[in-house]
Amino acid sequence: MKREKDLARALIDYISTLDDFRFLDPELPYHHMCATLTDAILQAGLRYDSVVLPRVNHVGKIKRARTTTGFLSVLEERGTATILSWKHPEKPDRLVSLARYLAAHGIETEEDLRAWLQDRRNIEELRKLRGMGPKTVDYLRMLSGIADSAVDRQLRRFVQLSGLDVDSMNNDEVKAVLATAARRLGQPVSVLDYSIWSYMTRAGRGAAEAM
Repeated sequence: MKREKDLARALIDYISTLDDFRFLDPELPYHHMCATLTDAILQAGLRYDSVVLPRVNHVGKIKRARTTTGFLSVLEERGTATILSWKHPEKPDRLVSLARYLAAHGIETEEDLRAWLQDRRNIEELRKLRGMGPKTVDYLRMLSGIADSAVDRQLRRFVQLSGLDVDSMNNDEVKAVLATAARRLGQPVSVLDYSIWSYMTRAGRGAAEAM
């Protein structure tokens, strides 16, 4: 615990030296399940601003897709590849699979999803779906409105820049340091996560692979 606090202090000290670091609210959830699930599935390994966000904004305008079953009905009518303007079937297939899984569990809104994702057993079952790794599940928690962090290479790079030996830390340890630092800064950890991501993706400090 002492080590975690010391690492968090080092991270906070580093942030205090950055003149252009700003705390930014990710303004989540979207209150639109199609946008939420699209964001969660597409974000891994892709440029967020130029590839993911335009598609999230596009599907977010489909009023009937605000709920999970509404989203599925739209997909059946129009086709996932058409809605997403996507050629390769892998991510559209993952999106349909996730939507069907949530609908089968009665999860229609982000409020439902937020409550459901509070149970560790549900998270363990969700991670059995193709493409739902630890980072994507953490990100889905953030998208549903839970104060969490989704550790990606942007966050790990930032922690490294702060002087911490990130190579000796797994993602859970990085998450713990971020959570401690956020508490000390008086910010939700999701705000700290998004603020770091925004700082790293601004001016090409890192590849925009996630929110």
